[in-house]
Amino acid sequence: MNEDKYAKVLHLDNVLPNAWGEKYRKANSFLACIECGRSTSKNGESQGIYIVDGGIGVAHPDQPEMKDGGDMGWFPVGSECIKKVPAEYRVPNPYDNKVKGV
Repeated sequence: MNEDKYAKVLHLDNVLPNAWGEKYRKANSFLACIECGRSTSKNGESQGIYIVDGGIGVAHPDQPEMKDGGDMGWFPVGSECIKKVPAEYRVPNPYDNKVKGV
């Protein structure tokens, strides 16, 4: 079966239109929300999204890994901002050290 690797990828601007904005860039924290820049969790229990396509795509968690150099990994989204993300695209913090991201 040759499934289109972009079949379950949403365009980030359609989900979180302020992602990567000035507030996020000034936040300087691994657990800062990519939409509003606020801290998402002091103990690492954040929800987030899996960013692909060089920072412009949101992949469905069941999406096959995209090994094209544009796979950026998991990024946190705050408790209010995550409501903009379809539930099936939300991903809990996957890191072993959930506070430091390693």
